[in-house]
This record gives sequence, C-alpha cells and structure tokens, in this order.
Amino acid sequence: MKLIFCPLEKIKFNEEVMDLYLQLHKKLQSIYGISRLSASKFCSIFQFGDVGNKKILELGCGSNNSKDCFLGSRTFEPWLLRALHEHRTNPIGIDIGGLEDELFEGYSIDLSKERALDLFQDNSFDIVCAYSFFDAPSVNFCGTSKSTFNKLIPQLERITKSEGYFLLDATGLNLNQNDY
Repeated sequence: MKLIFCPLEKIKFNEEVMDLYLQLHKKLQSIYGISRLSASKFCSIFQFGDVGNKKILELGCGSNNSKDCFLGSRTFEPWLLRALHEHRTNPIGIDIGGLEDELFEGYSIDLSKERALDLFQDNSFDIVCAYSFFDAPSVNFCGTSKSTFNKLIPQLERITKSEGYFLLDATGLNLNQNDY
C-alpha cells in the first residue's frame, strides 16, 4: 500500500475527468435537489486511471443524518460515493452515521475501535480514501484523530492491495509525509 498525502488544493484537474465531474454533479443535483460533491475529491480518485474496475473504500464518507450547523444540512452526505456509483463503479463507504437507502454498499462502523475493519478480507481494495474523516468533529474530539490514525494504519495495510493506494488529506492530523 502506498500512503499518499493528498492535499485537496493541489489536485490536478484533467479536462476529461472534469467533464465527467460536471455531468455527475448535475445528475446528483437532479436526484437529491442539491449536491456538495467536491471536484478535488472526485478528481483525486481518477489520478490512477480508470476506476471502473477498481474497488474503492471511503472512510468517513458522510451519512444521511450528518448535519453541519454552519453550512446547513446535507453537507456531510456521501456525495463522492454517490457520484462513483452513478459512474457505474461499486464503491463502499464507512461512516459512524446511517447509510441506509444508499445505492452503494455502506457500513455504520466506529473506526476508532480496534479491529474496526475486520469485516474486509486481506488485499481487498485498490483505493482507500479518507478526505474529511480525520478532521471530523466526532473523530478529532479531544485530539484523538492521531490515535485513530495509528489504529487504522495496520488494518489499512492489510485490506489494501500491495499495489493499492491510501489517499489521505492529513489536515486534521498534524502529520506530514515524513511521519510515515
């Protein structure tokens, strides 16, 4: 597994992928009435080529009942996985909140617990991403995000293929690439 620190502000926007993003963003808006699909999160997944045959897992994907008191409701819903599903991939999402009624495979799991990812087989995923997970209030409460990260790394090494990628926005972790 290659751990890639992926600051979202540095993502390169390929024209073909951006066209796909705009199509899917528009489609999500028509289905849900609103979409907060991040172009940088979406485009970052495609930096490794076509994702059609890749198995993708998002940690802290957002849930149906996630709310943000500043930005309003629907902010932390699983927009990335909805778009990947609309693109005919089979993404899997994990969030502590509910994922019922989603069209993609989803699990309500507390990732701060030991062995939280035991339900997945070894070498299962091509891409695992955690963009907003480690700076989420429920994870970063009292500075526990680095502890959660340290618990997850051995599990991620087990479930991610050796040639696979773990994409991480480490903003909430106070880490840099030299730490790991």
